[in-house]
Amino acid sequence: FELLQEELAKLSTKDAEEEEDNKNVGADGVEGSDNSEADEEEELDSNGLPASLNMDTYDDEKQEKAIRVTGEQDLMEEMEMNVGDTAAMQEMEKIEEDSEDKEDFELKPTDRIVVVAHTDEDYSCLEVQIYDEETQSLYVHHDISLPAFPLCVSWVGCDSKVLNGATSTSSKNYVAVGTFHPGIEIWNLDVLDVIEPNVTLGGSVDSNAGQDPHGVLGHGKLKEGSHTDAVMGISWNSVNTNLFASGSADKTVKLWDISTQQCVHTFNHHKDKVQSVVWNSSESHILLSGSFDQSLAVFDARQGDSAEVINFSVSADVECAVWDPHNGAHFYVSSEDGKVSCFDVRSNKGAVFSFKAHLEPCSALSISPNVAGLMATCSPDKSVKVWDLRSSMSKGGKPALVCQKTMALGGIYDCSFSVDDPYLIAAGGDQGILGLWDIAEEEGVKNAFSK
Repeated sequence: FELLQEELAKLSTKDAEEEEDNKNVGADGVEGSDNSEADEEEELDSNGLPASLNMDTYDDEKQEKAIRVTGEQDLMEEMEMNVGDTAAMQEMEKIEEDSEDKEDFELKPTDRIVVVAHTDEDYSCLEVQIYDEETQSLYVHHDISLPAFPLCVSWVGCDSKVLNGATSTSSKNYVAVGTFHPGIEIWNLDVLDVIEPNVTLGGSVDSNAGQDPHGVLGHGKLKEGSHTDAVMGISWNSVNTNLFASGSADKTVKLWDISTQQCVHTFNHHKDKVQSVVWNSSESHILLSGSFDQSLAVFDARQGDSAEVINFSVSADVECAVWDPHNGAHFYVSSEDGKVSCFDVRSNKGAVFSFKAHLEPCSALSISPNVAGLMATCSPDKSVKVWDLRSSMSKGGKPALVCQKTMALGGIYDCSFSVDDPYLIAAGGDQGILGLWDIAEEEGVKNAFSK
């Protein structure tokens, strides 16, 4: 390689500098004597001490360390304060959650209570559902476990003193339920997580006896006066509050005294299963019963064996029977052939009127206690129909269909008007769902029952 003259000059200069540095370095690898003498004359600080000890800044360093420690303490205190704040916030959140839970369980005057008999495979219960009219929300407030498949329910509003063994002294909010078992249980609706009924009318002597949830097999020894088969219809007497009536698959109608839990009398006028029993709201001692023997019976329950029984015939098995709350002499019955018939107890000349309400069985009917002439019917055909009974009062007249609705509940087996809202209907079907229908805004209802 050929180097330029300028590059050769740079290399020569570098070599000369390295030789000079080597002269100043001793054999043991430290700087030469000139530098050693300079070190011996090291500079002193203001206190006459070597400057390398940094004694002039010692106090400053100590203060900095103190400041640093103080800062760490402040940080720890702040962390502790934050932990305290977090605990306080958690406590506040817990209080708010408890308050919200309490609000969920508290009932407002505008809330509507609906008791629903529900079965899911082998588990049966009563669901106490709440309809909030303000928000139009519907939810399960609490439920009550049942020993068997429920068949009928009835509200019981007697004072707790009437119920022997009642746990509450102020509640007047009970529900009676009949199941495939021969006993009738009465539960307090105001108690959450209730374990056992306040009263059981009839049923097994041993309440823990093994029983088939879908039948009465193995029910063991029964109490005196008990039904011997499933309880299909029940009714509480709102005037004589200790009286209770029941109908059973054992073909009997029984009269009970709730206060003593004893069967007062057994009526045997039906030849088949008794599907429906209901007290007359105008004449509180008059009882109506309907059976699968295609007959209905009206009698004075006070007279026992000497009671005169007035019989009425229908064209098929009785599904449901109710008294007209606006006319104590009339009662209505729905039957398996889809018909609805009206009878007058003062006459034995047959039905006042009878008409085909549904193509399939008419499983239930209900008459509004607040609006005269307003009736609802339902059927396994999945529909609820609303009728105007006033058009049937003329000779040869029949109820007029006001409106109808196919509800997403499956086959519908029960429907009932609210006792508080004149135009609110509750319905239940085989899909285990409760449906509510406010008919107040239906055009047909407005036209027929507008004030």
